[in-house]
Amino acid sequence: MRVQLLAFRLVQKVTTARKSELFSKACATSAAHGPHCQPRSMRVLDVSHDSYYSEMFDTEYSMLFKLALGIHVGAMLAATVLLIATEALLAPGRRGDSSAIRKSLRAARFGTLAADVGVLAGVVLAVGGGWSPLTPWLLVSLALVATVMVTARKLVRPWQDRVRSALDNAATAADLSALASDRSALAGRIAVIALFGAIAALMTAKPAL
Repeated sequence: MRVQLLAFRLVQKVTTARKSELFSKACATSAAHGPHCQPRSMRVLDVSHDSYYSEMFDTEYSMLFKLALGIHVGAMLAATVLLIATEALLAPGRRGDSSAIRKSLRAARFGTLAADVGVLAGVVLAVGGGWSPLTPWLLVSLALVATVMVTARKLVRPWQDRVRSALDNAATAADLSALASDRSALAGRIAVIALFGAIAALMTAKPAL
C-alpha cells in the first residue's frame, strides 16, 4: 500500500512538472503569447487556452498513455486468468498430485506479479488523466489493494510456505492432499480473487461514489 501511494505521488509530481515545462516552452515560442502565457492566477477562464494546453500535452503523451493503458489491461487480464488457473490446478492437487500443486504455486506467483503491474499502471493512468488522489473511487481501490495485501499475507502466503516445504521434503500424497484442501487457505485465495475483481471493476468504471 505504501509503495503504491508513493508511486502515485511521484507520478503526479513528474506529470505536473512536465506540464509546466511544456507550457513554458509554448509561451517562449508562441507568436501569439497574450492570455496563453499569463499565470493561471492572473487570467480569467479561457476555453481557448484550455484547448490549446490540452492539445499540446496530449500530443506528446498520447503514446505514453496508450502504452500504460495496454500494460494495465493486459496485466489485469493476465492476473485474472492466472489466479483462476491457480484454483483449477489445485483440483488434482487435492488428490495428492505434486506436479499440479507446483504448477498452481507457479501460476499464483506470476498472477500476483501481473496484478501488481496492472494496479501500478492503473495508478499512472489515473494520475495522467488528472484524477485527484482524493477521488473516492481511487481511495476505495487503494483500500481494497491494502485489504488484498493483508489477506494474502495472513491467509495465503503462510499456506504457500507450508506447501513448498512439504514439496521440498517429499511429503506423501496424503499430506499434500490435506494441504491442498486447507479451507482457511481456500477462503483466503477466494477473497483475494474477489477483491481483485472489485479493484478491476472500480478502475474500469470509475463510479462517482
